[in-house]
Amino acid sequence: MSVSRLKVFWSLVLAAALGYSVYAYLNRLGDRVTVVVAARDIPARARITAEMVGIARVGRFDAERLAARAFRRVEEVVDAVAVQDIRRGEVLRDDPRWVVPRQPGLLAADGAVRLSYFLPPEGRAETVTLDAQGAVGRMLK
Repeated sequence: MSVSRLKVFWSLVLAAALGYSVYAYLNRLGDRVTVVVAARDIPARARITAEMVGIARVGRFDAERLAARAFRRVEEVVDAVAVQDIRRGEVLRDDPRWVVPRQPGLLAADGAVRLSYFLPPEGRAETVTLDAQGAVGRMLK
């Protein structure tokens, strides 16, 4: 085989490999996955119900980069508790700074959230009565 034919052969092999790689990459961009999003604003320390969340379909690469560790099914977040305010349309992530999944002791018998669950082990909650002058500035912690 002459050198020029060998160059043409390898050029065609490399072009085919490159073409297939581009095709496979572009095909994967169209893959969609489901993520759980807030259907309405969820206040901090509220029990999440099925009506508060919904499903959105996003590109797989978007989910991996922008919504890492996102919940994929509604059942995973129902009866969990929001740790912070979650705005409508935000993706719910499996992160203790966002959502506390159902755990023993988190909900009372009537379904209400036990706020004592959010206290550190060395902490204590007490009720303090303040007059208008004592409550100014909301600096009491």
